Amino acid sequence: MNGNKWPSLVMGSAWVLFLVVACGTSQPASTSMPPTEVTGTSMVIDTDMGIDDVMAILYMLQRPDVEVKAITVAGDGLAHCPAGTRHALGLVAIAGASSIPVACGRAKPLQGDHTFPSDWRNAEDNLAGIAWPDSGAASSQSAVELIQSTIKSSPQKVALLTLGPLTNVAEVLQADPTLIDNVQMITIMGGAVDVPGNVRDIPLSTPNRTAEFNIFIDPHAANVVFSSGAPITLVPLDATNQVPYAEYFYRALESQHATPAGAAAFDLLTANSGIFQPGSNYWWDPLAAVISTDDSVGRFETRRLSVVEAEGEESGRTQVSDDGTDIRVAVSIDAPRFEEVFLSILNSGQAVTIDRTEPTPGAGQMSVTIEGDTCAYSGPERIPAGRIAIDWTVDKAHDRYGLAVATLAQGKTFADLDAWLSTDPPSWLQLVTFAEATSGSHRTVTANVEEGPIYMVCFTAPPDKKMGTLGPIEVEP
Repeated sequence: MNGNKWPSLVMGSAWVLFLVVACGTSQPASTSMPPTEVTGTSMVIDTDMGIDDVMAILYMLQRPDVEVKAITVAGDGLAHCPAGTRHALGLVAIAGASSIPVACGRAKPLQGDHTFPSDWRNAEDNLAGIAWPDSGAASSQSAVELIQSTIKSSPQKVALLTLGPLTNVAEVLQADPTLIDNVQMITIMGGAVDVPGNVRDIPLSTPNRTAEFNIFIDPHAANVVFSSGAPITLVPLDATNQVPYAEYFYRALESQHATPAGAAAFDLLTANSGIFQPGSNYWWDPLAAVISTDDSVGRFETRRLSVVEAEGEESGRTQVSDDGTDIRVAVSIDAPRFEEVFLSILNSGQAVTIDRTEPTPGAGQMSVTIEGDTCAYSGPERIPAGRIAIDWTVDKAHDRYGLAVATLAQGKTFADLDAWLSTDPPSWLQLVTFAEATSGSHRTVTANVEEGPIYMVCFTAPPDKKMGTLGPIEVEP
């Protein structure tokens, strides 16, 4: 799992975002091309079981040309071991592949004490309340033991797909460097080579703007793997930044999820649809999964890389270095083809159609303006149910602003919402969407609304200061 880490809990741990729509480009519909197949690949997936890891694993378990031999969880990754193991076992059950063993690794990096923010970890443990089917118990082996035994016993070379910190894989290679002789390829989602990193929301002595989270958590482990001599394909932020989550994909998945894996992916995105907030989330781990099986979706260059291990503002940086190791790096992505391959495999290889044309919701019909410490609404008092667009303009009085669109439980009114002072949402408030904006910006906030009144709440420095409450706006069928 990679770095911005799904801001489904934007305003403290209680704010769960629903259906924030990405700013899609206007592109025509397209139909998938058959994916390039890799015949009979044996694979170990090492994951930290965040939401995008789940999507990647669902994809991999659907590929008929890949035999997933084991799933190991990075204990220092996004999900804690008990939850991560439980989620992995549930995915195995969904795929009908209960013979796949699951194990978890050490809870700390090989060196150092870097960690993901605790609220991110708690959120990934919960996965927005998604309940997977029961698939028995985890392996009696540790993650390291399971990877070792799987590679040693395999009659053919094993591919490794790593979707979190590299702690487990590094520990394996330190224990037995000869295992690389039976490794086909290690595909790593991690690093930021020529683009900024994404480390944030944790206290640091100096700001870190260069590292990507998976590498940052255990820089020493990353160097161990990079220098191991194993063949490596790196899928860094340079590539994943080219494949943002977009609502058009959600719409395509909504109408095309013919398998249990596809249905699980749809349910997961529905429950965590705050990931569609523009500029926030990308297909990190799913892109690495697709590249590991169909590298026609990318263009690659060989770069000599190493990782900065010393503490400081560049700790965890993936850098070009004369002292580094030659690594195959994904540098550009055919985003439409990636989306088509991914959706097609979720549907057992069926041809799929993705309409990338964003509907025009009449932007400007509803508008919210923030000036100083006041916010004002301009627009109709009654709107039809369906897709809405709010033209949102903020001034330069503060650095950051927030706009929430919400509904209220039966019996609650505007007066209740207006009197609410805390930034912790009350149980009777249901968030439809939440968006953030920076000083002096102008954007369109979109959402889908159902019959009944909706309300808006403005914030400065969200969620630190509530500015005002707007509404009700009646939504008619």
